[in-house]
Amino acid sequence: MISKSSLAAVRVPMVLLAVLTIWMVFQLVPLPPSIWQALPERELIAELDRLNGLEGIWRPISYVPMRGWNAVSSLIVPISAALLLIALRAKAHTVFIILVGFGVIDAALGLVQITGGSGSGLYFYSPTNFGAPVGVFANENHSGVLSALTLLIIARTAMRGGKFNRTPGLNLGLAVAFLLVTLVALVSGSRAALGLTVVAYLVIGVMAYLHLKQPELSGSRAGRAAILVQRPRLVLLLGFLTVGAIFALLFQFDRAAGVEAAFSQDAFVDLRWRITPILTDMMSSFWLLGSGFGTFDAVYQIYEPTNFLVPAYVNQAHNDWAQWVIEGGLPAIVILGAFIIWIARSIRLLFARDPQATARCVFWMAVILFLTIASVVDYPLRTPAFQMVGIWLTIAFAADVQAHGRQERPTGRQFNRSKQLAEL
Repeated sequence: MISKSSLAAVRVPMVLLAVLTIWMVFQLVPLPPSIWQALPERELIAELDRLNGLEGIWRPISYVPMRGWNAVSSLIVPISAALLLIALRAKAHTVFIILVGFGVIDAALGLVQITGGSGSGLYFYSPTNFGAPVGVFANENHSGVLSALTLLIIARTAMRGGKFNRTPGLNLGLAVAFLLVTLVALVSGSRAALGLTVVAYLVIGVMAYLHLKQPELSGSRAGRAAILVQRPRLVLLLGFLTVGAIFALLFQFDRAAGVEAAFSQDAFVDLRWRITPILTDMMSSFWLLGSGFGTFDAVYQIYEPTNFLVPAYVNQAHNDWAQWVIEGGLPAIVILGAFIIWIARSIRLLFARDPQATARCVFWMAVILFLTIASVVDYPLRTPAFQMVGIWLTIAFAADVQAHGRQERPTGRQFNRSKQLAEL
């Protein structure tokens, strides 16, 4: 059951989600001709209305209202996912276990897909990247980003509550999951998967080093055995060596097609970079009120140069930051800015109030960095599955901050309570 106390930790993101929903609906409210005709790129529509004797018709801000209603209805996924965890009062550790399970399912499905080849019946979408391990997605890059995040979450779960997890069965499962996700990420042929996986290994090395420096581990058997605590460079070196060994095995057994695809001739010069000037032009036109959520592909066709016409079409901007501005305008920018400020303040609070939370701060900053980079070159958070992952990570982050950032110097019974919360 959802209560006031269960909403306390996620009050800010839920309020921002509600405000975003209101703005998306407002973009669909019909406006008088004197208002909507003054909006960008409405001249042709106004002329067509005049020729058809429809001068007095009211139209909304959204350039394609049907797409706008579809975007609003799609919010049922993140809202339902959020309310589910809030009602269950799920702890951060519980959310991590769920996300690890989801990441493993995606990786295992991807492995079966590439085993079955392009004709596999386990591809759920069309068009999609046939022959690649897309998992539950239609785009191999989205699956690759999820794989990199899953690696981070597995490491964070293993470093639960000031000590490495002491549940043998869980540790074994996490180890197997880690290897499976790494394997699928490296053979995917996705630049996002390859690059973020390498970075994930380095981040995990830093997390392990910071985690092992904690005072409660210094006198324990784990602490005494942790030679890495005295040799921080060795932590990073192990990450490099592990990734290098996997690459060597892939090339040795002629399984490096995914790596070769990531560095193919046109890998770094493709359409997503060529349309950047067009996106800039669109942002300059729609920055105030936006073109309406879900309308990008229709509006892009107005700006698309003739020499860019190809059999395929640009369905998204492949730069979600730019598309957010184009579709949502200034109100959406303000909402996103408020969310970023909340994240920054929460991380600062987590670090300032709990000096031993450095590893957790590194984890959360890496998660945010991965999603930020992925959104610069693609649109993972526009897929329903990733919206679910994103909202669950937000709830886990809020729960982590609430559990570990309440007091600066807890003592006595308060210290014991904080320690119990940390272990959750």
